[in-house]
Amino acid sequence: MSGGSGTPTQLGTGPSKSPFLTSCRRMGLKRRSSIGTPLINKASSPEGAPCAKKATETHAKANATPKRPLPRRSRGLCVTRVEKPSDAHKNEVKPSENEDKRALDELEESVLKKKEFIELLKKGVHPLQIEKDRLTTLTSLWRNGCQQALQDLLETLHKNSEQASNLLTMKILISNLDIPYELINFDPDKEEFY
Repeated sequence: MSGGSGTPTQLGTGPSKSPFLTSCRRMGLKRRSSIGTPLINKASSPEGAPCAKKATETHAKANATPKRPLPRRSRGLCVTRVEKPSDAHKNEVKPSENEDKRALDELEESVLKKKEFIELLKKGVHPLQIEKDRLTTLTSLWRNGCQQALQDLLETLHKNSEQASNLLTMKILISNLDIPYELINFDPDKEEFY
C-alpha cells in the first residue's frame, strides 16, 4: 500500500492481472468469507442477480458438507440416510412353523395357569369371609353358653349351701375361676352380663 490512499498497489514481483489482488492473495491465501466479492455488496445486490444466486448456492454447499471430520459425539447431529439393499430380507432366518406352534402353545398354557390362579384367589377370599362370619357366630354362641353355665353354677351353689348364698356373688365366682371379665362380656361394676 502506498501513500494513505487505501488502495492496493502492485509489489515488485511482476505485473499483476488484477489491481485488487493484495500480496496475501498472490501467495495463495484466500479471504475469510467467500460469500460475496469485494465489488458487489451482498446487502445491496438484488436476489435475482446471477452473482447473488451463485454466492448463495456456493454458501449452501459449503454448509452442507463439513470441511473437517466431525468428532464422535457430534456425528449423531448430522442427518444421514441409510438405505437397505433390496435383497436385505432374503438373508433373514425365519422360525419354523413347529417353533411358532410350540411358542404359541407355551404362551396359551401360561395364560391358562394365570387365569386358574386368579380364580383360586377369588374363591379364597369368599371362603375367608364365610369363615369370619361363622367364627363370629360361634364365638357369640360360646359366650352365651358360658354366661348361662356361670349363672346355673351360681344358682346351684346357692341352693346347696346357705352360707354360700350370702357371700358368693357372680363377680367373686368369676374371679375365683380366673376367667377374664372381657372374655365373657361381664361388667364387674354392675355385676351383670352385657
